[in-house]
Amino acid sequence: MKIWTSRYGFKGLNKPELVKVGIAQGVPRWPLKYELMANLLCLAPTTAMREMVREEYLPLYIERLEALGVGRVLAILEALAGDKNIALLCWEDLNKQGLWCHRRLFADWWFTQTGEKVEELERIVMQGGLL
Repeated sequence: MKIWTSRYGFKGLNKPELVKVGIAQGVPRWPLKYELMANLLCLAPTTAMREMVREEYLPLYIERLEALGVGRVLAILEALAGDKNIALLCWEDLNKQGLWCHRRLFADWWFTQTGEKVEELERIVMQGGLL
């Protein structure tokens, strides 16, 4: 299983070999062109965290991930993805300058824990990469 991150609005998500999973407090109310398998609130920031600046937010989000542990996160993702790849989704369009997002904090934490890169799917596709 390869883990990617992306945003709900990315048009390249309609691939059957990719399991789409939200990691946000909510899911889109507009009709999606793909099936959203689940929304993992355990990987989402809390409502209070969303009001914080990055310096306050970062240690709390990492603490949240540490409390779950890499083994438990892996078990949850594998249970959802099976033998497919998985895309962890939230709202932010990281193509817009100056934006940051917890999905990339998750990616950094995952790399630190496992040595496995979690890339932003939209950037790879825009560069001509394939899944």
